[in-house]
Amino acid sequence: MRRFALARPLPRPAVVMAVVSTAVAAASAACTAPQPAADAAGTAKATTPAATFVEANWTPRREADIPADSLGASIRRGLA
Repeated sequence: MRRFALARPLPRPAVVMAVVSTAVAAASAACTAPQPAADAAGTAKATTPAATFVEANWTPRREADIPADSLGASIRRGLA
């Protein structure tokens, strides 16, 4: 019975460390908070949020709004 051989040799520890450190550096750079933009005088100015919260969009639906079909029956079973 013949054992399977690796198609290529395993990478050296230095190569593995270089790949891991590059991945960690890229992940930490992507997770940093953006710095506020500076105006002409060099002082940082506040940025506005990208989206505004509208409470009416987050109100839950009423139970009367559940459809009267098989999907509605499944929703009611989930509520129970």
